[in-house]
Amino acid sequence: MGTTRESGGQRGRPPKPTALKVLHGDFKGRPGDRNTKEPIVEAKDVTAPKTMSAPAREAWDYLHPILTKAKLFTPADLHMLAEFCEAVTIVRLARLDIIKQATGQAPVVAGAASPYNAYSRAVNVMTNLGGRLGLSPADRTRIQVDLPVHAGDDLISGLG
Repeated sequence: MGTTRESGGQRGRPPKPTALKVLHGDFKGRPGDRNTKEPIVEAKDVTAPKTMSAPAREAWDYLHPILTKAKLFTPADLHMLAEFCEAVTIVRLARLDIIKQATGQAPVVAGAASPYNAYSRAVNVMTNLGGRLGLSPADRTRIQVDLPVHAGDDLISGLG
């Protein structure tokens, strides 16, 4: 028996967003298959949540403009990006703890939480959320957006 939304989960790859299906022409043969009642989130500028840690806010300040300019960020992605930025902070802190233990600057305490586990969990969160936000080159290959072409941006014209 497969897993359904009603039972709380989903199997396989996440479905391709309808906007990408339209761009790829997936509905040309069967236009009736398109979900015409899918909610649309308007892109608008949002601010970082006030509850974010200072190091996570630095990651937000770096990533938010990039994702917004690439049209990959909407207000619906606010908490996903915030959690990604917090995971970046945890990875950085755990990496420092690992280095301290490996170089003997910090003792290995029996029974204490391992920085390796914190690092591993945070990297998994970053990979999962980062993929959903289009933060890796492989994830971006699946996304198509219309970008304006400016004079002088043509690589071929610059070679002649």
